[in-house]
Amino acid sequence: MSRNLTILTSETMKDIQNRILSQNPKLNKNSIMVSSRALLFTIQLSSLLDSYFQSSGLSQPGFLTLLILNTLCEREWTVLELSEVIRVKPPTMTGILDTLEKEDLVIRKKSSRDRRIVTVELSKSGKKKIRKIGPIHFSNIESAFGKLDEKFFKSQKKIMNKIEGAFLEFSRRGLK
Repeated sequence: MSRNLTILTSETMKDIQNRILSQNPKLNKNSIMVSSRALLFTIQLSSLLDSYFQSSGLSQPGFLTLLILNTLCEREWTVLELSEVIRVKPPTMTGILDTLEKEDLVIRKKSSRDRRIVTVELSKSGKKKIRKIGPIHFSNIESAFGKLDEKFFKSQKKIMNKIEGAFLEFSRRGLK
């Protein structure tokens, strides 16, 4: 049996917001609006970035892993350290590395400091790939965001810092 699923759009999100507010009239309308808009933005951005990185045969975290290993290559990276930097759980990081290793983009080795620890580094193919797509990626960023002026960036930074602070407080509370 197939279900007709509604795509999460701005209009769908407004409908959800209005229903939440009608069911919970004591809630602050602005809090619901900002948090749900941030959620929608996150979902849309994640989807766009998935498509963007898939055009190069990578996932978002796969690209980020290659970028970190390439730019911060003076040190050894463990699976746990990479998972913390990329903000995924260690088993997820293992899956990301499995995929990158199958594509011959990374190599896992025993640590030179402690043989019990496995470290990760770029393979020759991984270096070649990130050195090819990295400049394209940053050129695309410059093309997309370079037209925005300094005033916009300053105001955006203030707004994003406030939203980030609100979400940090939100995440600390949990669903207790």
